[in-house]
Amino acid sequence: MNKLAMAALLLASACGGVQAGGSSSATMEVTFVIRAACTVQADAGAPQVACSQGTGYQVVRPQAAPAPAMQAPAGSAQSGEAWQIIF
Repeated sequence: MNKLAMAALLLASACGGVQAGGSSSATMEVTFVIRAACTVQADAGAPQVACSQGTGYQVVRPQAAPAPAMQAPAGSAQSGEAWQIIF
């Protein structure tokens, strides 16, 4: 390939890159289907979970971590105080 053809090819590819760097938009139709849903009722005790379609879940309360050298302020949430629901 001669030098002139190679230069033309490189110039054409560089110009295409500049044009491709611009922004464009497109419209797309999307469908979102929820096949199962879970509701959580939380009160003073353990949370109550109800799931449609028999979706599995696990309710756990993590063990409290050993107290650090500096105590957290009274009333603040610590890791062992929160229930977790794992789906």
